Amino acid sequence: MFETQMIEYFGNQVRIEGFSEPVVRGMLEFIYTDSTKISLEYAEEWLRIADMYELKKLKTLVESVLIANLDVKNAIDAFRWSVLYKTTKLRTLAATFIKR
Repeated sequence: MFETQMIEYFGNQVRIEGFSEPVVRGMLEFIYTDSTKISLEYAEEWLRIADMYELKKLKTLVESVLIANLDVKNAIDAFRWSVLYKTTKLRTLAATFIKR
């Protein structure tokens, strides 16, 4: 798997820390199949992992799920996450939603 002399090469494993198991499993599923189920329960974590590993298609998928589920309860969080993780469509729509 790894050809350079990194710790992962010697240990034959990669540690992904700071994320819940469902999100890591979902990310790996997305990498291999180009699809996964996005749970709103972990919405911010999904954006964070997609941003950290530069998975643009996953980030776009999460953004579209958040947009489709935008409501009074999550609009402020969605706007905050859109700023943190640079999702312009979500930012625009969340801001519009909040202004109403």
